[in-house]
Amino acid sequence: MAQMTEVADALGEIRQILQLDGADFELTGWDDASGVAQLRLVVDDVSCLECVMPEDVLRDITLASLQKQLPVVRDVRIDDPRD
Repeated sequence: MAQMTEVADALGEIRQILQLDGADFELTGWDDASGVAQLRLVVDDVSCLECVMPEDVLRDITLASLQKQLPVVRDVRIDDPRD
């Protein structure tokens, strides 16, 4: 079982990558039973939206990064305002 704070902490690596482009992630939910993390992509300070990874690539990299630190994470859902 993982707590929401553990999931938030595990996002540190991918958040650093996003912050290089002026974007960020916000953890909006965690379902321990299903292992699904709900994230919101924050792009308020991004001058070039195309510079931030495409959503499918971002999802795959984020899931792999989280699973490396917290194997209980089974999936991520990203609320991407670029859609």
